[in-house]
Amino acid sequence: MNKLLQRQIAEYLGSIEAIPAEIEHLLKVINESYDQFEKGHKMPEHSIEKSAEAENERMQRAAHLETSQRIAHIGSWEMDLTDIDGTSNSDVYWSDETYRIFGFEPGSVKVTRDLCSSIVPADDWEAIQIAVKKALDEGEVYDVEHRVVVPDGTEKIVHERGDIIKNETTGEPLKMIGTVRDITDKKRADSQLRKANYELKTLFENMQECIFTVDTTVFKLIQISSSCADIYGYTADEFLNNDNLWIDIVVEEDKALIWSQHQLLEKGESVTNTYRIRDKKGHIRWLETKIKPTLDKARKLVRLDGVTADITKRVDTEQALQMQQ
Repeated sequence: MNKLLQRQIAEYLGSIEAIPAEIEHLLKVINESYDQFEKGHKMPEHSIEKSAEAENERMQRAAHLETSQRIAHIGSWEMDLTDIDGTSNSDVYWSDETYRIFGFEPGSVKVTRDLCSSIVPADDWEAIQIAVKKALDEGEVYDVEHRVVVPDGTEKIVHERGDIIKNETTGEPLKMIGTVRDITDKKRADSQLRKANYELKTLFENMQECIFTVDTTVFKLIQISSSCADIYGYTADEFLNNDNLWIDIVVEEDKALIWSQHQLLEKGESVTNTYRIRDKKGHIRWLETKIKPTLDKARKLVRLDGVTADITKRVDTEQALQMQQ
């Protein structure tokens, strides 16, 4: 019997055993009504609990997404595409991190197409429109880098990627959902690196000394500056294409000196060699080569970096002075 019904009978009759036999059939009908009432009453409560759980889970996911975006400095956005020509100033959705990337406090402004175009330089906005049209016409991923001027006047560079969502029935574009990432620091670092590499290459190519690097794990020359042509008479390509050229041109009597220094290099000690070569025209030249070795963690020789200078004039002068004494 329904517990609520039992309590009510006990309250009025003192005990359910006191129920007259002639009303037992009626009580069965009443009992069923009580059961139906409780079921109907509990279902909304159960539904409310489930709804609360779902809402709590949704809020947790939203918080997780927001935290993830903030840590990664990647925002998300959504743009309506039902008006392809852009004649409507429709709303655009920005995540909180997107607001921050574009220099706004989350939710501080109403985001529309006009706002987006106002913070993007005109030529970059045109590039964005071209990229959107290409994504629509060719089905490609929207992928563009552009500048943005934030409210305090600072110029940033951002990278945006987006996918187009279409109506499953008509195939008409409905909206574009994408991400935005601030790449200003990366672009500046890349620019500084390119500048440094250019300056290093310029220095490398214009030094009178010949700079070279050897991979000793395969005993192969991996780079040599173009100034080698002035010192040896042979071009960089000739050296790179002939692994033995550097030793072949050394005067035979001086080769033993060079090989004798190899044990020091294997120990990680830098060496300086003074020796003679026969250049491409057959002339004898005095060279001085300073070599710095690199050992791996196992103390194995893996690389040699060196600088070679033509000291022929200096040696000739020293020999001339010795002859006069």
